[in-house]
Amino acid sequence: MGPRADEKYLGTVTGGRLVESSKGTPGLQFDIEEQTTGDQIFHTIWLSAKSKEYAEKDLEVLGITAAHRSDASFWSYKLDEHLRGQSIAYGTKSEEYKGKTSIRVAWISKPRTSDGLAGERGLATAAASLFGGAAAESKPETQGENLIGDDEIPF
Repeated sequence: MGPRADEKYLGTVTGGRLVESSKGTPGLQFDIEEQTTGDQIFHTIWLSAKSKEYAEKDLEVLGITAAHRSDASFWSYKLDEHLRGQSIAYGTKSEEYKGKTSIRVAWISKPRTSDGLAGERGLATAAASLFGGAAAESKPETQGENLIGDDEIPF
């Protein structure tokens, strides 16, 4: 059946590559597999001065940092590996081009939990804020008898 228009989905990125439009605009195209049905769809983030602001937001969703974006080696050799296996949320839309209607990805975001917050840390913050607490700053260091001292390391 495939994806439907105007729906929200959870998916896994299965691969990605650089592509070029017919007018020479570079883009990042990546494949998404819907997590429940296995339906496939792709999305292209166009990398131009005109779309830079939107591209940066979508690239951040994919964990592509400013350091990655400015590294030609990342784009050439590490991009596909970096993208594979990432979970994303996405929405779809219907689009007509040259008389043909197709379903396209309209937006991407990090997956959300049922309370609208991203990930486990979001849940912890939601629980704490209910009782007047604040967000967790960082994971506390482990203490206890399972730690090994520097003098006990054999090398």
